[in-house]
Amino acid sequence: MHRLSGKIASGLGFALVGLVVGTVPAGALMAPEYYERARNSAQDVIVVKVTGVTEPAEPFGYCQVKGNVEKVERGTKYAAGGAVEISVPCRKPGASTPMGPVIYIGVNDLKTYPFGRAYLMPDGRLSLYQYRPLKMFP
Repeated sequence: MHRLSGKIASGLGFALVGLVVGTVPAGALMAPEYYERARNSAQDVIVVKVTGVTEPAEPFGYCQVKGNVEKVERGTKYAAGGAVEISVPCRKPGASTPMGPVIYIGVNDLKTYPFGRAYLMPDGRLSLYQYRPLKMFP
């Protein structure tokens, strides 16, 4: 009886993992609520007018997104008109990225979309990799 209970519990565990993994961005291993919590708790939230993107030499890594602050949605560290440079996890077309909590954004999206919303921690790094390319100014 104990072995059967263990097998059932194990099967339910795999089913639960499948449900959770199926609802998060491809390659991410964290449930969506963790990313939402990171956005909600970010000290600073800014909208950037992208002026340039420097991509890594490797298939994936960190792009340097340069631009000017167009809008401050939360916080006091940044001011509209100020220059910023943000390290954003990115991937080149066709790149395979490792499984993990990092959300890699396509280099082409970073270069094509004229704006981005960055959720930042006090040290200026992204809060749990939360950067959203934007087609239009919000």
